[in-house]
Amino acid sequence: MLVQVVRLAYLLPAGLSMTAAALVTASMVIAERAPQTAWFWGITISVSLLFAVLALLLLGIARHLPAIGRIAHSITDESASSALRRHWTRLAAIMAIAGLLV
Repeated sequence: MLVQVVRLAYLLPAGLSMTAAALVTASMVIAERAPQTAWFWGITISVSLLFAVLALLLLGIARHLPAIGRIAHSITDESASSALRRHWTRLAAIMAIAGLLV
């Protein structure tokens, strides 16, 4: 139960972030009187990419956190301990990147 709650806690913001990226991108062509300069397009694309990268990072966290929880409950030998270290290392890297971007 807790695994699903944790996964949902990361999937919802990831979905919102992807939606924001799509809406920012769509606003380039929907806006009736939006400036059409290269500066405007560059800023819009940069903001869209930022939201998309944030969504991907949140999806990565949502993938590795439940895996760590499942492994932590089943540690009885060295192979499980090794698997836990591998997931923990990946999660720490993803969260460090997300922390730098946010």
